[in-house]
Amino acid sequence: MLRKLIMDRIKQYCDSKNINDVLITDIKSFNGTQIKNQQPPSRTELELASKVWIDASYDPIAVKLKPWSQIISLIKTANKNTKVLSSDFSYWYKTDSEIIYCPFWFLNVYPFRSFKVKDQRRFKFSCLNRELKPHRLMHFCLFYESEYLPYSCIGYYGKATYITYSADQERRIEQILKFCNDPYITETYNKLKHLVPYAPYEPGYAGYNDHSLNHQAYTNTYINVVTETSCDFTNVFPGSEEAIITEKTVKPLLARQMFIMASQTGSVQFLRDLGIDMFDDIIDHSYDNIQGFKPKTYAIHAELQRLSKLDLETIFKQNRSRLEANYNRLFDTEFKDLAAKQLITG
Repeated sequence: MLRKLIMDRIKQYCDSKNINDVLITDIKSFNGTQIKNQQPPSRTELELASKVWIDASYDPIAVKLKPWSQIISLIKTANKNTKVLSSDFSYWYKTDSEIIYCPFWFLNVYPFRSFKVKDQRRFKFSCLNRELKPHRLMHFCLFYESEYLPYSCIGYYGKATYITYSADQERRIEQILKFCNDPYITETYNKLKHLVPYAPYEPGYAGYNDHSLNHQAYTNTYINVVTETSCDFTNVFPGSEEAIITEKTVKPLLARQMFIMASQTGSVQFLRDLGIDMFDDIIDHSYDNIQGFKPKTYAIHAELQRLSKLDLETIFKQNRSRLEANYNRLFDTEFKDLAAKQLITG
């Protein structure tokens, strides 16, 4: 369902820009894992298209790996004007790549156009962490041991099924702790692991990602700590250097929140380049230039410690118009054209 929605949104945007005769197809339909009602196009369809776009915006890592790279090469024998759509924003800065940036999550904000928020909020910080990733485990530990935990809405599910643990998940946690190579984090996690899944503000929710804003982390919090899919770590998952912006980043903008990006180096600058107000006069985003997820994570919590001393309710009220401007920018045609510039020129 989500994959079909992705392609529908891309097609709608192309139609609005009079980008015609483009065949957009999902890479999985060529790889034997067909999405519902989506069959791979025939060779004739590929040959007749002015352009062929292979949507891999949900998995920019895999397009570089076999067998998908082989599939892409095969498609190009039918149509040389073939591009791969990726959610890796580093391609937004490139002009001569066969992989182009597709800002799906910036094109998919229409359901939230009338989303309402309240001015007075309970929590200073929020940080939701679902799948197992090194930076997310570190944030859970550092939040839990911090003096600002009482006014933080955090969650750490620490598993992939979100229902029960498995031996494989335990092994992954051991691998992540080994990769972190941080005695304090290892000691802290071992002390806290009996609490996992940790979700004190969502009883019965169990970490399910419905891509909505129906959570106090968005509706009842001033500053969101976004733990994106990648965060300057390598050798954990293949291609983990990918610079990905997902719904995790879009949600705080929709919820009129200030936010901190626990993500790939350059993520904050990318959002600035798109005209997003990152509230640099309030939040020190120098962590965005730090290489490596460990020092970046510690730098973020040093900034949270400083921010925790501020009157965030007053700051929020004084800057409400700026937060609204960020929200409105997501729906602005100029913003979408800027984010999707490679779809227009590609």
